[in-house]
Amino acid sequence: MGAFGKLQAITFATLLAKPFKEWKAYKLGIIDLKGKKLREPKTVEEKKSLGLFENLVRKLKSIILKFLPSSNYLQFVLAAYLLKENVSDVEKEVKKAIDEVLTEEENDLLIKIISNKIIH
Repeated sequence: MGAFGKLQAITFATLLAKPFKEWKAYKLGIIDLKGKKLREPKTVEEKKSLGLFENLVRKLKSIILKFLPSSNYLQFVLAAYLLKENVSDVEKEVKKAIDEVLTEEENDLLIKIISNKIIH
């Protein structure tokens, strides 16, 4: 992964782990506390605060929050898991952390929902 890819990965993980109330789009009144879009961005500043990349992360985070509403730690772990490149000890630790919080059925459901919403 090149420098640009690493920067995108860090930005992705940061946004995913950050509460919506800390997002610039929230401060500008474009999204609410749950990430729901309240209105379309109009100014250049507003469009930058909720561009294509931020909107993708917002949608993914909204899906995750439906199933993990109070777990900021798990959201961060999931962000790290989604950014992995190779199978490693980190992946095993992430899977272990997720397994401790979610049942196998919940884990399978979350993966299925993310796959259907993001990939399809």
